[in-house]
Amino acid sequence: MGRFEKLEGNFTKYQGAQPLNRIIYSDINAFEATSVNMGVSVKYAIQGTEHYRLDQNWFDVSARSLLIVNHNTSMDITVTQNNPKSSVKGICCYIEPEIVQQIHQQSQLSSDKQLEVGSANSPFTKERMTHQVIPIGLTKMWPLFNLILQGQWLPPEEVDDLMIKLAETLHEFEQQSHQQIQSIPASRKTTREELYRRLTNARSYLHDRLAEKIQIKDAAQAANLSSYHFHRAFSACFGQTPNQYLTHIRLEHAKRLLEQQSLPINEVAQQSGFPDAKYFSKVFKRYMKMSPSDYTR
Repeated sequence: MGRFEKLEGNFTKYQGAQPLNRIIYSDINAFEATSVNMGVSVKYAIQGTEHYRLDQNWFDVSARSLLIVNHNTSMDITVTQNNPKSSVKGICCYIEPEIVQQIHQQSQLSSDKQLEVGSANSPFTKERMTHQVIPIGLTKMWPLFNLILQGQWLPPEEVDDLMIKLAETLHEFEQQSHQQIQSIPASRKTTREELYRRLTNARSYLHDRLAEKIQIKDAAQAANLSSYHFHRAFSACFGQTPNQYLTHIRLEHAKRLLEQQSLPINEVAQQSGFPDAKYFSKVFKRYMKMSPSDYTR
């Protein structure tokens, strides 16, 4: 049965394997760990930033972003908060690797073949998740994490149900990631995977700073690529130019503000990275075929 746990206070130098099929909600000021990640885990940052070192690469997981970590992966974790009045909050879900593997296997089989396979398990070797930082808005996981955030405690059977739903969502997202990797213009598999890691870093950079005045060359630097190489690879991978993508996520953010809050148009524009209300309204109407005020009616 699944478990739901809560972690609070200062934790440092934690070492050891983690039990599977459990959810941990953390609210801490400092944390250091060197361990082997057991199970497929999803690290979701609610507030502050968590730092993970996987496969010799550092991944910074900021608020409203998540990191997928494979089963049996060595990792270093660092969480620090310079402001003593503020903590780093997050959720970590550890999923049985067999669940993810079964979902992958079932997706490859017809209904008849699924009955033949039955409940047989195979070693978790076929489907490996892509280590990447993902803005929560790009996945279908937010409703699942919202369920966790709404309750101070979850019974074991609900934890098990959430794990299955989360594993299904992970599989869907991994299929999408695989297609994106394949679309990157490079002949070697390792080159495509490294470019994808850099492009997802740049994608997170855009999401984290969408309200700021940023230029695409800044995102290219975050990916450690030339501006032209970044533009070409990003467009091939995500189906939009970096500028188009930035406009898209700014508009999506603006739509959420318009739906959830009674803010004046100029405030929505400012929080969504547009220079003023006039320009925001012009761009919004071009893409949405209606004005921001009409959208809220």
